[in-house]
Amino acid sequence: MLPVVWKLVLSASSVLVAFGCWQLGKRVWHNLRSLLHALPGPKGTSWLYGNLKEVFNATSQENSALHEQWVGQYGTTLKRKGVFSSDRLFTMDTRALNHVLTHSSDYQKPPVVRYNLARIFVEGAYQCVHCSPAVSDIVSGVLFVEGTISAE
Repeated sequence: MLPVVWKLVLSASSVLVAFGCWQLGKRVWHNLRSLLHALPGPKGTSWLYGNLKEVFNATSQENSALHEQWVGQYGTTLKRKGVFSSDRLFTMDTRALNHVLTHSSDYQKPPVVRYNLARIFVEGAYQCVHCSPAVSDIVSGVLFVEGTISAE
């Protein structure tokens, strides 16, 4: 018979494995249902980093040339590979960018991004004494979705 400590360790590790499998299944299901599969784009150079190594290892001029090469080869809207080969949207289409920026409630940023943006911009955007209300509304609409700002 196993001691109580080993039973606790075994049950805790089982819960962690089940949670990991659930998260992996969620990610795979999301990637399978994504419409980004239909977009052309470069193949990932690594299953772990996708195309991020290419982008981060390039200098600023090489990075610009890399993106221009992708746009020339795949068009102004394409997919690239992110962490764990997840598909990421990349566009240089000005109409698409205008639509995304003017419909910020439809295209919400992930919670981690909203949190980091709040930590960076909350003091400047919301405690600006000399900003007009219109400018403050524009900045908050582009950077955040209303009701999600929290800087701790």
